[in-house]
Amino acid sequence: MFRRLAAAALVVALGASAPAAAWSQGASPPARPQAASPSPKALELVQRLLKATGAENQADLLTQAIITQMAASSNLNLSDEERVAVAHIVRDVMREEVTPKLMARMTPVYARTFTEAELEAMVVFYESPVGQAAITRIPQLMQESIAITEELMPPAQGEILRRLCDRFGCDADSRPTPS
Repeated sequence: MFRRLAAAALVVALGASAPAAAWSQGASPPARPQAASPSPKALELVQRLLKATGAENQADLLTQAIITQMAASSNLNLSDEERVAVAHIVRDVMREEVTPKLMARMTPVYARTFTEAELEAMVVFYESPVGQAAITRIPQLMQESIAITEELMPPAQGEILRRLCDRFGCDADSRPTPS
């Protein structure tokens, strides 16, 4: 039983890194000159930005979404009690170990990536009522976007498979079908 629980926890924890890896595959923004080390003002602005945007809460929401998705798709045959235990342990470890370290390590990255003027403008926006409204409403937009994407994917998967078979020569009997 321990091995199944440990495997489930690892599947969930590894799943937490998948979105970041996927997002990082996007186009790179134009490089900007980076200071050798960020200024104290830039670091303070990043801290304000992370607080204003609720970065820790967003990490919790992402962790919960990943736990839910992984538990639903897991073939580890866990009982409801085991799933709850895995979810609690993963959530607690993420909150206690990963999120604080992530925030600490990302602070200088933000400070090197954005100018002080850009950070200041973002802080002003996200600390404003409009910025707070955006933070509150964007998760709902994302949920709806995911639902729409899930509707659009089966036909797209079929088209991808069709084009791959056209390119690499699948016959009708060996042509894969989208799930």
